Amino acid sequence: MIILSVDQGLANFGYAVLKADKDTVELLSYGCICTTSQGEQTTRIFKLMNEFEKLILTYKPDKIVHERLFFSPPGKNMRKKSASILNTNMITGAMWYLAGKHNVTVEQYSPQTVKKVLTGNGRAEKAVMIKTIENMFTIDCLKTRKEHICDAIAIGMAYIKTYNKQED
Repeated sequence: MIILSVDQGLANFGYAVLKADKDTVELLSYGCICTTSQGEQTTRIFKLMNEFEKLILTYKPDKIVHERLFFSPPGKNMRKKSASILNTNMITGAMWYLAGKHNVTVEQYSPQTVKKVLTGNGRAEKAVMIKTIENMFTIDCLKTRKEHICDAIAIGMAYIKTYNKQED
């Protein structure tokens, strides 16, 4: 089974491609597609989705998994958060379009679910999650300087672990 896992965002679009069978998981590819805030929004979305579609065509995933968006209670910086949520929703919609175009089903996982599945604690700190991923694969999440890559790997691993439990 090939999983294309994504931590979607307009500025930073982390991805991981995982190959899993009953006993092993192999990290085939990972990266972060970045756009600059100075770019036109339509151009940025086009760039991200063009690269995302190349990943679909190259790896032919059986499943696409991504972070389920959540809305935190109103508070400081709500205006900035609202704009970020709107941008991320646009990216998510475009991803679903491409998934449908290429007949790939999609699953979503909340950050709390990913943390619970991988560490046993739905409120695990970011450092714990990074260490968990670094222990699973030979990757230095801090060296990549993109937590979005580790998040994408974590989301994919949460799907694989959940899927394997269902198969038992």
